[in-house]
Amino acid sequence: MAPLFLLAAAQLTPPHPINAADWIREEDYPPTSLQVAERGYFLAHITTSLSGMPLRCDPVRPSAFSRSVCETVMQRARFSPAMDRKGQATTGLYLHRITFRIPAKNLPPAPPKHVVALTVERLPSGSPDPADIRVALEVSADGRIADCAPLPGGSSPLQELGQLGAIACHQLTQSYNPPVAYDGQSQPVSSIQSALVRFQTSRSLKK
Repeated sequence: MAPLFLLAAAQLTPPHPINAADWIREEDYPPTSLQVAERGYFLAHITTSLSGMPLRCDPVRPSAFSRSVCETVMQRARFSPAMDRKGQATTGLYLHRITFRIPAKNLPPAPPKHVVALTVERLPSGSPDPADIRVALEVSADGRIADCAPLPGGSSPLQELGQLGAIACHQLTQSYNPPVAYDGQSQPVSSIQSALVRFQTSRSLKK
């Protein structure tokens, strides 16, 4: 039986980046990458400490280029720390995205921001189609989703969070394998992280 996710006074809060636009600057782009026209999307999971400092940066697709970017991000990244249901700071996991563009060079297809897409017959009145719901997840050290709660900030109004958020959380527990956070000693730890679930109708898929 799927767990019940109840809204409480204290919410799960994923780590929030501070001034992320300043983490990577134009002069940080490696000259060797410019020569070979390396471009596209950098994705990395950043583990955050109780104080909001980065503990480690793990590229989704490891390479010399992505590891170099991670080294720079580790020097500059700062976060508001993740918070658990008790309002206590805890370990967080943040998926950081950077787009590297080169003039006159086309970008490859962008990776989707949502982790699950659900096709439904209809959406609540006033919702965009597709509608994105962002949720906070508490993920245990063994990769299980221990808790889930909808977050404001998606494309749907606040009044729809309860309805679509409950569906999103249920679906994630059934079909999503979240990344596991690792501490500075490479040991798996529980973490608070976020995920985006997309709701769409068959009509929007035909557009």
